Amino acid sequence: MRNVLNYLESHAALFAAISSIVTVLGILVGIWFQYLRLKKIPNQQEGGPKRPEDSKLLRSRKIPLLFSIAIGVALLIGIGTYIAFSVQQRSPASSANQKEDAPSTTNRANNNTELSNSDYDTVKKNGVDSLTAAKGIETIYDLGNGVKLEMIRIPAKGKTFMMGSPKNESGRGDDEEQHEVTFKHSWDIGKYEVTQEQYQAILGKNPAHYIGPKNPVERVSWEDVQVFLARINDKFRDREMLFRLPSEAEWEYSCRAGTTTPFHFGNELDGKNANCDASKLKGIEVQGQPLRKTCRVGMFSPNSFGLYDMHGNVRELCDDWYGPYKNAPNDGTAQNNRQTADVRMMRGGSWYDSAQNCRSSTRHSYTPDNGGVGFRLAATLK
Repeated sequence: MRNVLNYLESHAALFAAISSIVTVLGILVGIWFQYLRLKKIPNQQEGGPKRPEDSKLLRSRKIPLLFSIAIGVALLIGIGTYIAFSVQQRSPASSANQKEDAPSTTNRANNNTELSNSDYDTVKKNGVDSLTAAKGIETIYDLGNGVKLEMIRIPAKGKTFMMGSPKNESGRGDDEEQHEVTFKHSWDIGKYEVTQEQYQAILGKNPAHYIGPKNPVERVSWEDVQVFLARINDKFRDREMLFRLPSEAEWEYSCRAGTTTPFHFGNELDGKNANCDASKLKGIEVQGQPLRKTCRVGMFSPNSFGLYDMHGNVRELCDDWYGPYKNAPNDGTAQNNRQTADVRMMRGGSWYDSAQNCRSSTRHSYTPDNGGVGFRLAATLK
């Protein structure tokens, strides 16, 4: 049925033209036949007497003509309404009706297009002029059964940023040495952490402890994530993007969105701007009422890239092995050389972390027995 509707939409103009011609011809033919029939009414010759029954007969023979005109008008109104509806269905606001599994894009027609300087805005927060933050392309993937995956383009190719934290930043760890990273690529990253409904749509199960379809999935292992990546890449194997975990550098650049403060929204974090344990006062926190569990993604304000929950909710796995920055590549790719046995990287902090452990530069080590984590997808061209 959907294919039939798509065919009708794509040929709406042709059908409208044909229907209009047929309608006009029908009306003309109806008029001609009525003219011939009216000529046959007796005593209607010029100067002839008129009888009451002749008027009745005349009125009765006009009915087919009026009926033909009414049908023609109805057809024209219906065609006009259909064309207007088709145009509305083709608009970006109706992206939910797109073909299943086909990614849609907004802000740019071509998902491969790098943004120009005119696409960048200077962000000023807490009195600090940041680096430029961009309005990235958003791509929506249909996972089936109404479940969508939203990815946002981070146009970082050729951009340099200072990764890590300054020595005077409160809550700073010894493994956060500042260093420059210059990206040779751009990437897409999840607008939200992977939710339970998205995880279930791909793997058919939900390992989370705090149940909620829009809550982030948690209690997943590194191996679970690799299976998820294999399945989602197989589902979209005909697409140009390859899903993966973000590198640590990609994650921090995406989180900061051009800012240099401990958090993308400023110097302090509390229960009003992220889901963390703000009751643990350690210098930079402001007292807040903690939720003490995960919450629905997108409850708090996004950063300037349009990304949600980069601070708190669940810790997010990255593609790197944990190790000192001096051994990491400076082009933004993942640190693939194992530094210590079976220790991976997590970022972002969680609902049970203090604010200082949810900073943009905070690094968390992950071991296979740590199942209380979630993840956010990244994607690059194959």
